[in-house]
Amino acid sequence: MDTGSIEAGRALIDLVRRRGGVLMASQRSIGGTLGWSKSRTGEVLHALAAAGRVRLTTTSRGTVVQYCVFLWLSRGRLISLPASGM
Repeated sequence: MDTGSIEAGRALIDLVRRRGGVLMASQRSIGGTLGWSKSRTGEVLHALAAAGRVRLTTTSRGTVVQYCVFLWLSRGRLISLPASGM
């Protein structure tokens, strides 16, 4: 990820965390809040999902974004869990 993408990822994660770890909105709405296009919002969301930082679910009402935390398990296994479920 380049520096701009890292900063964008942080901004989106901060937004989700301020909403209690779960955000449900359209990608257009999320992007509007952050000053981004719908396309840029989708790019950042999918990059964060691929990195395991968020979980995405699409519904007829929009996209559900869940902030994830990482836990180390025995034998060195790493798992990602939604922060709101803890």
